[in-house]
Amino acid sequence: VITRGDLATALAHAGPNATVAEAPRHEIVTVAPADPLDFVLDRLREAPDSVAVVVDHGEAVGLLTAEALAAYVALHERHAA
Repeated sequence: VITRGDLATALAHAGPNATVAEAPRHEIVTVAPADPLDFVLDRLREAPDSVAVVVDHGEAVGLLTAEALAAYVALHERHAA
């Protein structure tokens, strides 16, 4: 999995002629839409720099990073308080 940030990193290091192969890669953790968010966050923390791909009926339907998920949880907790 290559994220927008990975592409930016490749461009910063190799310039406008950077290739996809020059971008950093991440370990993939697969999760289901019904998985609790704390479970997904734990799985992501077990594999630093990993990305969770949400798979529903054999098809990828979403993508989560630990940073995005932690920010979502923090925002939700602020609004719940």
